[in-house]
Amino acid sequence: MFRTIARFTWGDYTAISYMWGSPEDTKTIIINGMPVTVGKNLAAALDCLRSSHVDKVWIDAVYINQDDVDERNAQVMRIRDIFSQSVIVTI
Repeated sequence: MFRTIARFTWGDYTAISYMWGSPEDTKTIIINGMPVTVGKNLAAALDCLRSSHVDKVWIDAVYINQDDVDERNAQVMRIRDIFSQSVIVTI
């Protein structure tokens, strides 16, 4: 008998390298009950992942504050670890 064991206590995750598009071409999605404005192409990618039953997603454009240069620079240094520890990286 096989059983699935997550690598992290909170479960495995998929990482998305956000596909940049026109900043005016946006859509509002809900993350943890809060509205978040993202690019339409990211919203479409998340719809595809939802149909694949992916439930934990790390998205660089959402989880890194793009307006805070210090935070962005610090997080960019962690990207290799974040992406290498994910189950799947979607580009």
